This record gives sequence, structure tokens and C-alpha cells, in this order.
Amino acid sequence: MTTNDTIQTRLAKYGLAAGAISSAAAADVVLVDDAPIAIPSGPSTINFSNGCLNFDLNFAYSTFQTGFNNSWGSVCCAYSTYTTTYGGSSYSFCRSYALSSTNSQNFSAWLSAGCESNVQIVDTAELGDDVEANIAGCDLFENICNSSSVYVSNCGGSEEFGSSTCGEDRRFYIGFETEIAGQPIFGWMQIDNTGTTGLQITKWAYEDSGDPIAIGEEPAAAPAECNPDLNGDGKVDAADMGILLANWGTCAP
Repeated sequence: MTTNDTIQTRLAKYGLAAGAISSAAAADVVLVDDAPIAIPSGPSTINFSNGCLNFDLNFAYSTFQTGFNNSWGSVCCAYSTYTTTYGGSSYSFCRSYALSSTNSQNFSAWLSAGCESNVQIVDTAELGDDVEANIAGCDLFENICNSSSVYVSNCGGSEEFGSSTCGEDRRFYIGFETEIAGQPIFGWMQIDNTGTTGLQITKWAYEDSGDPIAIGEEPAAAPAECNPDLNGDGKVDAADMGILLANWGTCAP
């Protein structure tokens, strides 16, 4: 690498070799991920507050369980067959009866959310979705998991089968619109469900200048720390300033 290439690389780290400032203004996104916010069972109101932003959402984490037991009359489990001496006719009759039964259980968990007066919700969204373009009102009703099981007993034998998603980790996102001093503010929330921590809002973010925000969008990473000794002579002085000014606004090769 030539000396000029080295200088251009250092300048690029400052963002100066690309014209100092991007033509598109960086989003002014604020990320809040201090600690997870647990969503308890039953209805709850959760407050979201950061700086000038303050709003509430009403959540309800509900479970539904249904089941039935069904037994029916005795059924024949074993037969005996006899053949007559004359004519070769065969006759069968039941020699053992048993009661058959079925037990079925179904379980599901749901999260619903309702808005306060200055909030709207984007129902379950995908990463990258534009929050502002998808604001859909004030109601969220999201299935968290389902499970079912069936137990069948018949003639001394039994069989059990079913399926469940309730032991699986689940992550989904919602978007929201609220306001600061009458100005619309758009943001998103990440909600996780695990077998160990339950249902939690693990982080949320918003664009505090009122500009659009995408689901999952976070603040831009801070630029890497740079060495201001542009000419590599072990000093930071007017010679480095001269290189900086000479390259101001130019593009790295």
C-alpha cells in the first residue's frame, strides 16, 4: 500500500473521503434495551418512557384449554371360532369385552394488546417493514403457541399422540405510532417467549425526529476509532491538518 493509499484509508475512517457527510441523513433512532419487560399473565398496562417519550400499551396474556373424555359401550376384543362336525359351518362369538375411551386436551396461549388514546399499533410485522406504511389501528391478537394431545384406550391397549409448539422459543415484532408534543413518532418492539423467562419485551426503538423507521432498525454503529496521525510521522501537527484539508471532499480510490 502506498503512502497515499494509507492516508486515504485513514481519511475514509473519518468519513471525509466520501464527502464528509452522506447525502442521506442518518436516521435518528433511539434504542431502549436496558432490561427485559415481562408481560404477566392476565391483563396489564405497561408504560414505555424514555426522554420526552411516554406512552402506555394495554396487554393481555391469555391461555385457553379445552378437553373432553369420551367413553363408549363395550367392544369385542377377542373371538372364538367353532366349526360344526357336520357341514363344516363355522361360528364365531365374542369371549372378551372391554370399554373403549378417548381423552383429548387442547391448549393455546395468546397475546392481545390495546392502545391508549395517542397510540396505534402495527400488528405482527416482519423485520424491515416500514412502520408508518403499515399502521393498522389499535388491536393486536397474536397466537403464542398451541399444543394438543389425544389418549386412546381400547381392548387393553393404548395409544397417545399429539403435538406442541409451547416448548419452543418464539420471537415476533410489533410496530407502534405515538407522539411527542403532537409530532408523530414511529417505533417497534421485539417480543420473545421462552420456556425459562416467559413472555418479555426484550427491546424497543423509535425514531425521535418523527422520520420513518423500519421494524428492527437500530442506531447506526459508531465509527471506528481512528489514528489522526495521517502521515505516520509519529506526530499530530499542521502537516496532518494539511493532508486533511487537501483531501476534504474527495473520494477514496
